Amino acid sequence: MKAGVESHTRRIGWLAAAFFFTWTGLALMAALPGHEWLHQLFLTICHQIPERSYSISSHPVGLCVRCLWIYIGLGLGHLVFACFCLDLSEKNSLRLLAGTVLLMAADVGLEALGIYHNWPLPRALTGGLFGFACSWFTLRGLSELYLSTRIKTISHESH
Repeated sequence: MKAGVESHTRRIGWLAAAFFFTWTGLALMAALPGHEWLHQLFLTICHQIPERSYSISSHPVGLCVRCLWIYIGLGLGHLVFACFCLDLSEKNSLRLLAGTVLLMAADVGLEALGIYHNWPLPRALTGGLFGFACSWFTLRGLSELYLSTRIKTISHESH
């Protein structure tokens, strides 16, 4: 992201963060009485196994621990990359993303090998880090989409 696009990138970052934090809030609301319908909304993107999910008053939230933290990481990442103008090169962003995927694979592998069983902390950490790493790519993509749309609009207005 270049210095000339900071203004719109910052706005997009705030909007994306608001979306992901709202999404996370809806997942938490799924545990409240009268909001069971939210589980259906999240069922298409998460297995929702109760033993792998946080609970509020013994009612599971709408996303498993890892998925919940992926969305929290996406929200936090958009704030960090847009609002603090933290700019990584594409190469370093890919390294960060690959590192988080390897950590997640290690977590899955260690559990599959029986080294530990259903420990939420590694799921939260790997999910949050993965979401954070993905946010650089979504923010960049949304920013470039905005610019290309804006350029097309301006060129159509000048004809």
